[in-house]
Amino acid sequence: MIESWFVPLDVRLPVRPEHLHAALSRWFDVGTDDLPDRHRDLTKPYTISPPTDHDGRLGVMVSTLTDEAAWRLRTATASHRAVRLGRQQVRVGRPVRVESTSWAALSRLRPRFSWVVEFLTPTTFRSGQRASPFPAPAAMLRGPSVCWDAFSGLPPRLGDRHHVRDLWVSDVDLQTVRLELRGISWPAALGHVEVRADDPAAAAAVTPLFALAPYCGVGSFRGKGFGVVRVRPAG
Repeated sequence: MIESWFVPLDVRLPVRPEHLHAALSRWFDVGTDDLPDRHRDLTKPYTISPPTDHDGRLGVMVSTLTDEAAWRLRTATASHRAVRLGRQQVRVGRPVRVESTSWAALSRLRPRFSWVVEFLTPTTFRSGQRASPFPAPAAMLRGPSVCWDAFSGLPPRLGDRHHVRDLWVSDVDLQTVRLELRGISWPAALGHVEVRADDPAAAAAVTPLFALAPYCGVGSFRGKGFGVVRVRPAG
């Protein structure tokens, strides 16, 4: 299952992304008697948002892409009643499942031909030593495609790279901001873009990936709260 959870945190703002990621990633990465150490896995089956409000409570949104990751989340929040975020000792509430779907359900979605991708947190796209705030379709779909290949157990969606080249950006409303992480400043985007597909085969290939993007995020530093998106059909 693919699930999105709200985890209440009794936290005082602001919280540095490094502190949040260091504390909460242990829930998923540390080895146990029954589960392997996942710290060095290149593709993570979870994302952690920055602190956010949900139904009047402060906490984080956590997405889990595997049953193991969901089990680790429930287990960690049941047994660890507090985490250290910098100098704060923060109480953790029980997670509340907000949304869920399955890989099979995503694979059966009817093709769409247009999407609006809203960047809810700063989003940057790295390639080697370069970082860009511009959300080209291929860059946006790289994260969802990698997660699909790693965790779905289904055939790749982008085996034919022509599908990505058939996508085009039809509207842009973006601002460039600076993303500060571990003393390094990265250019990042906030706002939204509209993406369209004219080719039916391309639309069929990427529709599940756009539906996956709100769960796995896009761009770099997805595990640290960046690249959180909302996706909706274009009008």
